[in-house]
Amino acid sequence: MVGIYGRQSVDKKDSISIESQIEKGKSRLIDDEPYKVYIDKGFSGKNTQRPDFIRLIKDIKSGLIHKVIVYKIDRISRAIVDFGKIMETFSEYNVEFVSVSESFDTSTPIGKAMLYIVMVFAQLERETIQMRIKDNYYARGANAFGLSGMTPYGYKKIHTIHLGKKTHTYEPEFEVSQVVRTIFDMYANEDKSTLLNVATRLTDNPDIPRNFTHTFVGRILKNPFYVKADSDIYNYYMAKNVKMNNEVDDYTGEKGLYLYGDRKGVTKCHFSDEALALCHATVALHDGIIDSSTWLKCQRKMAFRGQNTSIGRNKSVANKKSWLVGLMKCPYCGKSAVITAGKNRDNIYVTCRGRIEHICYNRTTAYKIAKVEREVETELLNFLSGKTQISTREDKTDASINQLKIEITKIDEQIQLLITAMANSEITTIKYIDELISKLDNEKKEKHLKISDITAKQAKSPLDGIDISDVLGNWQDYSIAKKQRIAECAIDNVIIANEGLTVNFY
Repeated sequence: MVGIYGRQSVDKKDSISIESQIEKGKSRLIDDEPYKVYIDKGFSGKNTQRPDFIRLIKDIKSGLIHKVIVYKIDRISRAIVDFGKIMETFSEYNVEFVSVSESFDTSTPIGKAMLYIVMVFAQLERETIQMRIKDNYYARGANAFGLSGMTPYGYKKIHTIHLGKKTHTYEPEFEVSQVVRTIFDMYANEDKSTLLNVATRLTDNPDIPRNFTHTFVGRILKNPFYVKADSDIYNYYMAKNVKMNNEVDDYTGEKGLYLYGDRKGVTKCHFSDEALALCHATVALHDGIIDSSTWLKCQRKMAFRGQNTSIGRNKSVANKKSWLVGLMKCPYCGKSAVITAGKNRDNIYVTCRGRIEHICYNRTTAYKIAKVEREVETELLNFLSGKTQISTREDKTDASINQLKIEITKIDEQIQLLITAMANSEITTIKYIDELISKLDNEKKEKHLKISDITAKQAKSPLDGIDISDVLGNWQDYSIAKKQRIAECAIDNVIIANEGLTVNFY
């Protein structure tokens, strides 16, 4: 059956009447084809929610109508996007479309070509709208406005005004946020804790009214929404090539972090390096509830256990691992120092990500990981001598330490700019740049010394369950995982420079 459709918004002397539109449509019928008339009077072409037009679409979907005839295209719609969607529906149900006055007939080659042109413009309009929505999403994120999605576990959504506009932020729900703190504490501070182990213990707790899975626990632990974002968190994500929307000065150790972006199909809970390189980070409006040291400890532990999974499948990979993974840092480019591959432990060297990425050329001394471990081991055991327990950093971020770390990060950024400038400079200029780098490097060392002085004076909370006498007597028998656990509790970082190693303790 043929559907003849007519529409008129208002009666005008110079406009064709509904009756005339229908008669024109009937003139295009072939061999007395059966037809049904649909009329909408008093409706604009901008509005697709017209009673008879809705009935027409319903009849098309039910298989009653196989061809639609109108007097002009704009009787269907005046909006090209809407028209494009309608044509998609017609195409989906194999319905021909005929416009009397414009000789638009999709049963002919010219008509099909015209349809394709219309569809191209409709697609362009759709993509333009999508891009506008995407740009608005990133702009909102960069300015710390609330983004869409589920409210993170442990928080509740509240309305607020930010930069003169209405938005939402979050505040901790006391009892539930305590569960989140428990999750981080259990995973970070218990040697044998795993995601499954933590999830099972929480589910078995009658005081916690919810079931937990290891996947859900992993999402919580990897999400920077909960962390009190300070300079350590800034440097962590800088090393992961995340696009940082704030300067390091904004990382005061109080607010949580929004991490968002196009992960190209990578599961959100994975937060892999490939996915993070596509993400943006913004200091949010809500307060964080997990100190950065605990949060980073969890990231290292999860990363190490992920590496251990591959070790189980290929034991030769075990020789490439070190208990210093995640603690070593290059002083020249500020990026993390990493371990190169090798057939045996004697051929494994330490380099830096900057060198791998061809942006750091200042390193001239090659270090084998075995030598680095021996030197750090000696200093670590000396540091632990005389102590009865290993101490961790305070739960509360020390503002003065964070400020010093911010200043160190800025120095690292200045050094990186100078290194980049050095590549295109003349010999006399290189000498001047090298002097500036040495001066900045000395400033860094002074600030590291200040941090050491402050941390030495701080009262720290002991980590239960580790006997220092056992560590000193049985260190060589410990597994890589246990050595790393102890090292992370005591060592802030290991600076690997040409002239030697510097171990900075908490």
